[in-house]
Amino acid sequence: MPESTEGISEYELLTGNQTGMLLLDYICSQRVKHGKMPADPVMVKTIVTMDMGEQIATHYGLRTINVLTGFKFIGEQIGKLEEQGKADSYVFGFEESYGYLTGSYVRDKDGVDGAYMICEMFSYYATKGISLLDKLDELYKTYGYCLNTLHSYEFDGSAGFAKMQSIMQAFRGDIKEFGGKKVVKLLDYASGLDGLPKRLYLKCPVRSIRLQLRSRSCKYGPHRTSSNQFSPARAGCCRACAAACPCRTALHTAVCAFPREWRFP
Repeated sequence: MPESTEGISEYELLTGNQTGMLLLDYICSQRVKHGKMPADPVMVKTIVTMDMGEQIATHYGLRTINVLTGFKFIGEQIGKLEEQGKADSYVFGFEESYGYLTGSYVRDKDGVDGAYMICEMFSYYATKGISLLDKLDELYKTYGYCLNTLHSYEFDGSAGFAKMQSIMQAFRGDIKEFGGKKVVKLLDYASGLDGLPKRLYLKCPVRSIRLQLRSRSCKYGPHRTSSNQFSPARAGCCRACAAACPCRTALHTAVCAFPREWRFP
């Protein structure tokens, strides 16, 4: 996404979460504008996708269905809606790894559909003199600023697998603090949660932080493991916080403390 800074054009890469939230807001606003929002609208996202998407969906009256990681699970929900005779209720589905689908015609992410919708969205806002970064900042001001970052660490061999297990087990222990913030709840999907099958995912919401005498909520998570990768997908959220707020620096500092605390390689 091109951004002009003091007359110098630079590029800023939007994350899969940011692009998905922009698309969700655009699609919903256009459906409402043209009277094409279904009676029981549904948005489907994976549990590792930023929670701000659910806030946007709620604003437009959409019901959010959270599924496990993998677009096949979003496709599965489309199939269930079809079985109920509610295929038209599906409005949008997305995941943080740049996977998007605006219709119920397939059961997997559609790169052509996503690219087309991004171009349409870009063109629409361009006619109004608004860049995608401008629109993203507007969403942040409405729903709260979200710091979105992902770090992956590889652990080779059986020793690496054991290391990953010990890290996850430490989270499942009596963890009181995370990144300098008090943990208020631990959501462990290993035993099954919210009707979903068992998976090695964790979410760790932490207490609000205070900056400039205003209280803002902050979240970290989820964290998941694969065969030899530990991926803490982290997000910090500040309610009704302007994009230029110093929360950016404070949240980034707290988030980056994570690898040091858990002694990753």
